Amino acid sequence: MSDNGGPFTLWLSQTTATGAIYPGVAGHRYGFYSVAVDRAGNRESAPGMPDAQTKVTLFNVAPVLVVGTNQTVDEGATVFIANSATDANAEQILTFSLGVPRPAGAYINPSSGLITWPTSEATGPSTNLFTVIVADSGLPPMSATCLLARLPFAGGLAADPLPPPLPHLLVR
Repeated sequence: MSDNGGPFTLWLSQTTATGAIYPGVAGHRYGFYSVAVDRAGNRESAPGMPDAQTKVTLFNVAPVLVVGTNQTVDEGATVFIANSATDANAEQILTFSLGVPRPAGAYINPSSGLITWPTSEATGPSTNLFTVIVADSGLPPMSATCLLARLPFAGGLAADPLPPPLPHLLVR
């Protein structure tokens, strides 16, 4: 691999792959060549010019995540939290997921970002965290993560060392 016309350096070695994705930098030009070795050990000579050249003109940017609003629900109610995301790379597919921490039983629709969490007597009053992740389908894939909610006890928290919550959900 040659970066911006510089000397060739080894990128892949002893691979049988017929294709690969190089993590280039926007605005850089890259040259590539391959050297074949047959089963008898005969090695092709390195060419004087690259077999292929490319310039990175597009690049992937991380999606922007918008999380749901504050809510207060009673024990036994089902919580619905709408999340959305946009991506400057409009042709990409966005996929939502829940990271850790998250309350047991919480589900996020991977396409719409809607969180559904059926609460129960055992879940309130309680403190729970949701970690929402949205990832795009670009190369390399980019993502945005947000700690969606900190759910305080109905009576409040004493000596809370965490920063103020983003949107919160109170289960009472």
